[in-house]
Amino acid sequence: MRNLLIALALSVGVSPSFGADLPKAAVAYSPCTVTSCSGFYGGFNVAGVGSGLDVAGSGIFANGGGLGLGAGYQYWDSKVYFGAEVFGDYMFQNAGAPAAGAPSAINPGYMFGEFVDLGMPLSSIFGATPAIPGTLPASILASTLSPYIKLGAIERPWGSAWATGAGVAFDVSARWFGKLDYIHAVYSNTTLADGSTSQKTDDIIKCSLNYKFSSN
Repeated sequence: MRNLLIALALSVGVSPSFGADLPKAAVAYSPCTVTSCSGFYGGFNVAGVGSGLDVAGSGIFANGGGLGLGAGYQYWDSKVYFGAEVFGDYMFQNAGAPAAGAPSAINPGYMFGEFVDLGMPLSSIFGATPAIPGTLPASILASTLSPYIKLGAIERPWGSAWATGAGVAFDVSARWFGKLDYIHAVYSNTTLADGSTSQKTDDIIKCSLNYKFSSN
C-alpha cells in the first residue's frame, strides 16, 4: 500500500510538466483555392461616386467618396460563386459636385448597402486551359478569380434605391481576398431642397479587402 501511494504521488507531481512537454497540435487552416473559398468574412472598403456611367472617364471620385466596413458570407467552389453582403460607408462630398439643392450636395453623408452576388469562377467559364490559344493565360484560369453580377439596394441621406452592378472577387492570401465592384443605383422621385423631385442616380466604384473568418 505504501509503495502504491508513493507511486501515485509521484505521478501527480510530474504529470503537469510531462503534459507541458508534449507537442501541441497546430490548428489547420485551409487557404482559398479554385475549388473552395467559402465562409463568413468582414473587411473594409474605399468607395468612389462618379458623375456618370463612364466612371473611369469622368473620375472615380467626381461626386465624392467614402470609407466603410462590410461583412457577409460567400460560397465559392469550382462551379459557382454566391455571396451575400452588407456594408456601411461614411461619405465625403467632392467640392466640385453639383450645386446646393441637389441631393448629392449633402456633406458629409452615409451610404448603406445590401447585395447578393452570383457568378462563376473563370476556370468554370473557360475551362482549365484556354479553349482558343492566346485568349487567357493558363495562370489566370488557374487562379482564384470569379466575376459576378450584383443585385441589391442602396440607402443614402436623400432616399433608397434599387441597385445593380457587377464585380470580381480575387484571392489575396490564405485568409484575405479582395472584391472590386461597380454599382448603378437609381433613386425614384428624390425630394430636393427646393421641394422639387428628381430621379437621382449614383455610379459607384467600391474596392474592398476582406478577412475570411471560417475555414473552407
